[in-house]
Amino acid sequence: MNKRRILRALSLVLVAVIALTASFAVAGGNEAVRPQDDLYAAVNAEWLAAAEIPANKIMVGGFADLTDEVEERLMADFAAMSEETAAQFETLPEFLKFYAMAADYDARNAQGAQPLAPYLAEIEALNSLADLNAALPGLILRGMPAPVNAGVMADMGDARYYALYFVEPSLFLPGVSFYGTPTGDYLLDVFGQVLGALLQQCGYGEEEAAQIVAQALAFDALIKPYMRPDEEARHYDKMYNPTPLADFAAYSSALDLAGLVEALVPASPEKVVVLNPNYYGALEQVLTEEHFPLVKGWMLARMAAQYAGMLSQEMAATAAAYEMILTGQAEMDDPQKLAYRLAESAFSEPVGLYYAHTYFSAEAKQDVTAMVEQLMEVYKGRFQTNDWLSEETVQGALRKLEHMSLQIGYPDELNPIYALFTIVPTEEGGSVLSNMMGITRIVVEDNFSRCGQEHDPTEWGTSAATVNAYFNALTNTITFPAAILQEPFYSPDYSASRNLGSIGAIIGHEITHAFDTSGAMFDEYGSLNNWWTEADFAAFEQKCEAFVAQFDGLLYEGIPINGRQVITEVVGDAGGLSSALEVCQALPDADARAFFEGWATIWRSKLRPEFLELILTISAYPPDSLRVNMQVNNLDAFYAAFDVQEGDGMYLAPEERVAVW
Repeated sequence: MNKRRILRALSLVLVAVIALTASFAVAGGNEAVRPQDDLYAAVNAEWLAAAEIPANKIMVGGFADLTDEVEERLMADFAAMSEETAAQFETLPEFLKFYAMAADYDARNAQGAQPLAPYLAEIEALNSLADLNAALPGLILRGMPAPVNAGVMADMGDARYYALYFVEPSLFLPGVSFYGTPTGDYLLDVFGQVLGALLQQCGYGEEEAAQIVAQALAFDALIKPYMRPDEEARHYDKMYNPTPLADFAAYSSALDLAGLVEALVPASPEKVVVLNPNYYGALEQVLTEEHFPLVKGWMLARMAAQYAGMLSQEMAATAAAYEMILTGQAEMDDPQKLAYRLAESAFSEPVGLYYAHTYFSAEAKQDVTAMVEQLMEVYKGRFQTNDWLSEETVQGALRKLEHMSLQIGYPDELNPIYALFTIVPTEEGGSVLSNMMGITRIVVEDNFSRCGQEHDPTEWGTSAATVNAYFNALTNTITFPAAILQEPFYSPDYSASRNLGSIGAIIGHEITHAFDTSGAMFDEYGSLNNWWTEADFAAFEQKCEAFVAQFDGLLYEGIPINGRQVITEVVGDAGGLSSALEVCQALPDADARAFFEGWATIWRSKLRPEFLELILTISAYPPDSLRVNMQVNNLDAFYAAFDVQEGDGMYLAPEERVAVW
């Protein structure tokens, strides 16, 4: 994982996101299916019958298709954009330079692996743990692989300030649960072959490359027992482990961890937060002189795999082979689109602001803002009239709701850090990789400089051109970028009922994340703080357990659903859909059918079988058809809207219907 990805992961570790990778659906469609038997299949029958997954895609559907549309619209704009037009948008000219460099495959192919050579040589020069200790700050600051890594984000214990977090390395497989399975064994074999090919393309001989791969796989196996199970990904109370600096330093006798902290941040903090004490507690066993060759081989292999996509087409294709096998993608995506995504990843906010100012209307922002306010009022009423919470807990919930901030469309100002990004062209010795490494260093140094300072809750964590939405527990903020505020999620031409069933339910979903099994641990300021009475929280957990029971063990394409793994998203869907439904029912021209059809439409999708298996194994999201059907059959209004009777496929006995909020 490169440094920008680590920082993004840190910033999102407490963000509940409607993720593109969470979309999956029943393959096929049947126009004869009745909504009383299968709402999802009935509403999407025509689309399911016609939709096909292109060879260069892993899925199709609402989120994925709209993302493609946004990308293609922006690519067309940038291809036709004059220098004069670009100059009207801050830092966009530098983005266009980088985009042109990324799309210049002749130059990239001519450079081959050469841009990577200095970084590999730097790792090659390490011959002991003492060497690694001396090099560690520089490795981290440039996003290079290291067995110890860090980043800064809001302190979970007191979100008013930034804190320094130490994270564990990522594994080669996408989740702990893959290890020891036939699928996992196969994927590790494939990944080893890919690493060997990449290393040979970097100039290593066949035998030397094979030795490095063996060392890398051995280190991956060495650290695997200390990684969290997949279903614990959102157990934030277990992640928050504030550790005095002296105690943190004692984790390793081989590495000067206190010196590392001092080198990374301007003023050494009194504490650091260790996300996974199991791993750091095992450093004495993991980082030994005997294991150093394994660490070094792992770093070399990681470096080659991590940055191959920024080098020649041959190396990018080699690296992509593993991901394609993992997801079932049959062909590489369009080279120009890959170049766009690479450049956009470095300039996401300027690109997003261009998109928002060009395509997002003030009317849409006003309409969606009004919808958010309505949904917040629904939640306020639910807290005030509920029959199972004490007054003390109700007041805590109301405070959290009242302090919740809203980000719609795009940020007011561009982050000033982008003004520091200067692209060095190929003719002056620059490369895609060297420019990205320079940008990474700027981002990382800025990130570390915040340690101990007041936390800025107004910063956006995503581009306005992102088709997504999220709740950030550390800022108590819900965010809806401009790109998701369009069809099929929202349109001024849709009826109010239809909009409430789609974007309204998503808005409600994100509000609900403040009160799901994870978000409920944080107070109105974003700090990890128990504002519940003991009895109320026990009652809350009991209500959530009813949803766990509904989903746990359900077979989807032969794979069982883990109810505990998906519980936060299930609660989010339940609260989002029911709160949006309450707003809809208050409309003078309420149309419950349009509402539920809107909900079913936005989740339509098809996935490749390999990608489906991956998502079912590690994702916090249930399959899309279950997201649709198992939520609506808990709502009495659905039965009335479609005249669902006992014996119908969607029927659930009243005593089996569950809700939290």
